Amino acid sequence: MSHRNPALPMARSLDRRTFIRMAGAGAGAAALAACSNGGPATSGSATLSYRIWSASQLDAMRALVDAFRAQHDGLQVDVEVTPDDQYWTKMEAAATSGTLPDVFWMHARQFVLYAQNQAIRPIDDVIERAGVDLGQYPSVLVEAYQYEGRQYALPRNFNLIGLWYNRDLLDAAGVPHPDDTWSWQDLESAAAELTDEKRGHYGFAAPLQGQTGYWNAVYQNNGLIISDDLTRSGYDDPATQQAIDWWTGFLRSGSSPSHQQLTETAPAALFQSGKLAMMFEGDWNASSFAADPALAEQVDVAVLPEGARRACIMHGSGNVVAATTKNPDQAAALVEFLASKTAQDIQSKMGASGPPSVTGSIDAWIATNPAFSLDVFKRQVDDAVLFPHSRDTTAWQELETRFLAPLWAGETDVEAATTELAAAMNAVLEREQG
Repeated sequence: MSHRNPALPMARSLDRRTFIRMAGAGAGAAALAACSNGGPATSGSATLSYRIWSASQLDAMRALVDAFRAQHDGLQVDVEVTPDDQYWTKMEAAATSGTLPDVFWMHARQFVLYAQNQAIRPIDDVIERAGVDLGQYPSVLVEAYQYEGRQYALPRNFNLIGLWYNRDLLDAAGVPHPDDTWSWQDLESAAAELTDEKRGHYGFAAPLQGQTGYWNAVYQNNGLIISDDLTRSGYDDPATQQAIDWWTGFLRSGSSPSHQQLTETAPAALFQSGKLAMMFEGDWNASSFAADPALAEQVDVAVLPEGARRACIMHGSGNVVAATTKNPDQAAALVEFLASKTAQDIQSKMGASGPPSVTGSIDAWIATNPAFSLDVFKRQVDDAVLFPHSRDTTAWQELETRFLAPLWAGETDVEAATTELAAAMNAVLEREQG
């Protein structure tokens, strides 16, 4: 079972043929962009469409658009919300018909497909002209939206994973609260002490989840999910296999609810009910946990425990410009503004979308939920590992669930499950290169 970050829309598994019809339109627009000369035309009468996938962030995005319009006379920006479970289906249809919105939210899982098929425009000229300092963003997020040496997006936010824990349960068991000194061994020991199966209490959750689960352990052990060039699976790497063995060890020892239990009830739900003492979960939970006053008094968050090294999966969305936009300079100006500190400060103070991409604006986001030690996410930025992805990420994520579920259920061993998964994933990646 895969746990989905609610800040991200459902992704679809696509192939090159699906996008081939849009490539012609995209290539033509991109070629025009490459040949464009002269200064930007960022004012004057024009209306831009800006599409997002989160209704809960609509007010914040409108506030950002209002601030942008105040700097650009005559420009109008219509913010459109497409529900997250429909977002990529509708974006695919729009790309195919050449009707993509001028500016829209992008995430790493889909980025390579859109960039490779020239559905979006590179923005290097805008970055250079506006003097955008890419160093103000986490480097892995900047790199996430690069393709063949060109930058296609500026990041708008990021997500990291923390070790959330129930202070009351730890105090009752005499277990010290996790801190920056904790190792894998400390987590194992604490989880065992906090487990009382007769009462239905568990020390830790080890679900079959990537971003909020075992992917973090894999990179903490110097393993990999996918090679840097996106052509090879890392599941048959010994370091990856060792990390997965450690993670599933919580299931075998009984310190974690079973795979079946975690399939039926998400770790966050068990945590909120007081049945789970600790879990790996995302920064996006801060707002929902804070909304429950009783829970907010009981829980906090720490950095992830250290394995062979520190590592934490980072994801973040970006803003991109459609290759088919009729107002490329104005659209690029909007993307540049949305990634500015001015915009990020507004976004942070309104509590929208997790930590902002501009590192200098993170403190404002931290202050939105003072009940929790949210500074741990700021401290983990330097430990960030980019969310593993390729051109068709969803295709091999589906394979992860298929091949690893028997391992989580105790029906096979680590080597057999991961070796089979690696072979199947490599076949998907080979097709991507074709």
